[in-house]
Amino acid sequence: MEFAPFLVSTRELPGFRADGWHPDFSGRTFDVPAGAVLAEDVPKDYWVDTADEAPLGSIFGSKLNPDLTDGPWDYELAGDRVFIVMSKADFAKYTGARDWANKRPEGQYLMNGLYLPALMAVLHEADQNPDEYSDYRWFMSLDQRLESLGCKPLGSQNVDRLLDAQRVLESPFAKMPMIAQAEAENA
Repeated sequence: MEFAPFLVSTRELPGFRADGWHPDFSGRTFDVPAGAVLAEDVPKDYWVDTADEAPLGSIFGSKLNPDLTDGPWDYELAGDRVFIVMSKADFAKYTGARDWANKRPEGQYLMNGLYLPALMAVLHEADQNPDEYSDYRWFMSLDQRLESLGCKPLGSQNVDRLLDAQRVLESPFAKMPMIAQAEAENA
């Protein structure tokens, strides 16, 4: 979100003058109409971040790279989101699967099939190079999520990031509908 600060006169100010002005303006008066801009500052960008409330998928984005072969995917961490990068054909399949998954409660389990390995890769990369990524929004969001779960912060060494990734995704394996159905059938 960008804020562009302005000081605006809310009413007419006839014959306005102020003590303490620069000597060039000493003794001068000004007729200021209502709505006139009196001062402005440099615009500033701020993130409105609800990272601790947002789903994990909000840190991930996807994009295609026509140079990739079908099958393997890659990731990019050089931005405020983590991008999962796929071939053109895989990107089309992913987009269709994501659209299907977003319409069904069990769809999150399909998406976790991509998010779990991606999240593990991101956790390992962030642990190895925290200074390189610490200013990125995804880093801060993920670090807050880890903290809220009682996990070690990003940049830590000798931690079980497989377990942490499963905690972040709320133990996706145990909640998969086909696991629950198999348990019920075998009971």
